[in-house]
Amino acid sequence: MSERIFMLNRGDTLKYTYVLPETYSYTEGDRLYFGVTLPKQPFEEALIRKSYSLTNEDKREGDNRYFKEIKLEAEETRLLPPATYYYSIKVRKANRDVETLVNKTKLIIIE
Repeated sequence: MSERIFMLNRGDTLKYTYVLPETYSYTEGDRLYFGVTLPKQPFEEALIRKSYSLTNEDKREGDNRYFKEIKLEAEETRLLPPATYYYSIKVRKANRDVETLVNKTKLIIIE
């Protein structure tokens, strides 16, 4: 499955509703991580890393999937010089296992 490539102006806000795979099984204490890196930079050293708790409230009525809004503020993207960056999305389960949900995908800052 190919993920969404983002292109935005420096200083813009990015709002993205990520839909977790249908195979995702929720456990209380799970956390979703969104990281922005340079091409060869490891996720653990991300330039920007967001952490979101996952709860059963992230389900939508009539849908068994989980939805989480990811947001990069204008102040955060303003700090990134124009270039091609990459984002990844991971989940850390309550038992500390980590699963990559989205491998490195382009996030392009222009202007």
